[in-house]
Amino acid sequence: MYGDNEELLGKWFAANPEKRADVFLATKFGNVVNADGSREVRNEPAYVREACARSLKRLGLECVDLYYCHRLDGRTPVEEVVRAMVGLKEFVVSPSFPVLPLLVFSGKLSRSDFVDR
Repeated sequence: MYGDNEELLGKWFAANPEKRADVFLATKFGNVVNADGSREVRNEPAYVREACARSLKRLGLECVDLYYCHRLDGRTPVEEVVRAMVGLKEFVVSPSFPVLPLLVFSGKLSRSDFVDR
């Protein structure tokens, strides 16, 4: 989920805070819509952190249950993406965070596409 959906859910959580425990909440990063309407994929570590902070702000929450990489940009080594995600796990993602999911690969998979948990 992105942007408007997160804002809508944030309003719902604000009105129903007791319901948060009943919801497994996932959000993702990677797809970016620029101000001019163009699209790009971004995975650099600073963006991973920035996107998570913006999602949490829109949701009005301190953590989500699952934060995942929707697409790899082909420029940022997957190890850097995973390191950034691990840093978020420690500070902002709930203790129930189950895995470090990386989705929608294209092309060949290499050893770096698989990460020990």
